Amino acid sequence: MQTKRRHSRRWWPRFSVNMSDAADSPARGIAQRIRVSREVTLRAPVEEDAVAIYRTVDANRERLRRWLPWLDQNASVDDSRAFVENCTRARLAKESATWLIDYKGRLAGVISINELKWQNRTCEIGYWIADEFEGKGVVSACVTALVDLAFTQLALHRVEIRAATDNERSRAIPERLGFTYEGTTRDSEWLYDHFESLVIYSLLSTDARA
Repeated sequence: MQTKRRHSRRWWPRFSVNMSDAADSPARGIAQRIRVSREVTLRAPVEEDAVAIYRTVDANRERLRRWLPWLDQNASVDDSRAFVENCTRARLAKESATWLIDYKGRLAGVISINELKWQNRTCEIGYWIADEFEGKGVVSACVTALVDLAFTQLALHRVEIRAATDNERSRAIPERLGFTYEGTTRDSEWLYDHFESLVIYSLLSTDARA
């Protein structure tokens, strides 16, 4: 049995949001562009990004397939183009929001706010990053920026991150950022030919401002 892990609360820094595109309430939309640092920017994907998205996914396919269930659905540039269209539709419907991770002008990965439940004021954050950009603190900085967005611009109360029990790199992000481990959902995701159990981490708006 896993022991519940608690992590220290921390102050979350503010990040630069392009206010011409950002929301100051859920009704006004979700930021299209977020400046995370001098090196890292988050931006909403557009159709012209389809080739770069496909190439990045394809270069990391086997590695990502170990943990993510959608790799077989992104087998061509047309599939990546459909992904961009779905991201745009979901953003307009305020169901989710997806950003490309831009590191020094190069596509490094993707991060998203999913499962937006406005009545309950909750969401999930998901992410992946190309192998060559791991170990630079990019994902941690991007998650921190989206937590800030969720609690301030979107007025949410609870942010969750879920990861496979054996995905130590993914789990290290919420653990490093002070999320609370809440438990394990056994065999809760079908991954191609087997079930994966997922761990759940959460952070509350009251935690973030403590």
